[in-house]
Amino acid sequence: KNRDGEDIVLVIEVKSNLTIREVNKIEEALSQFIEFFPEYRGKKVIGVASGIRFEKGAGRYAEEQGLYVLAPSGEDIRILNSRDFKPKIWE
Repeated sequence: KNRDGEDIVLVIEVKSNLTIREVNKIEEALSQFIEFFPEYRGKKVIGVASGIRFEKGAGRYAEEQGLYVLAPSGEDIRILNSRDFKPKIWE
């Protein structure tokens, strides 16, 4: 649930090498998510793209498409999005 009490579903796609092509595939899958998982209808779906390596520009492109972007940072995971990022909601 978010701060407003709304149900949120995070759909995370992890790739060893995140490319712009893979970002496009993630977007396509998110657009069909409710069709394949109708039990989540009425919930806000947010996409997350993660990779160990990134094709040049893929992280920025993913953010522009409304996806959270995660990357490993030592033993942790780092959110690469800008501070003013607002995720796209797939419903």
